[in-house]
Amino acid sequence: TLPYGEELHGSLGCRRDGVEAFPSRAGVYELYFREGSMYISVLDDYGNEIEVENGLDNYNIVIDTENGRITILPRPITIVTESADKVYDGTPLSAVGYRVYTKRLDENGMEIEDVGLVYGDDLKVNIASWNSITDFGSLKNSFDYRLPDEENYVLQEEIFGTLTVK
Repeated sequence: TLPYGEELHGSLGCRRDGVEAFPSRAGVYELYFREGSMYISVLDDYGNEIEVENGLDNYNIVIDTENGRITILPRPITIVTESADKVYDGTPLSAVGYRVYTKRLDENGMEIEDVGLVYGDDLKVNIASWNSITDFGSLKNSFDYRLPDEENYVLQEEIFGTLTVK
């Protein structure tokens, strides 16, 4: 136990399958304190850090750490396509917009929509596969796509809009 006003700091490292990794994809990672990263800081009465001469050498302490694990689960996503309608004019109707989101609880326990895909990931969309309708009627606005990383995402729901020609 350190005296009041003193704190122990250290830098965590992360490995996956024995290789240094940043935990950004689904999987199990080992957490550990990086060698030589631990230091003691002393705070004055106002909460300001005071430089400690010789750092850990001033202390007769033994630091026992236990490595841990962190598991990142695949992100559940929902894919939603747009709806559109028009009066019959003999030309095709299509709506090529979509959005991807995930549901999460906010600090009040209310369900909200959040960013669906990890930064840098995109759906692989087959543009030619978008549905369109020319004659009277309605059609589900679906399209063919591939998730960017099958292990990192789980499709929770597809909500396809409707194309309607009146």
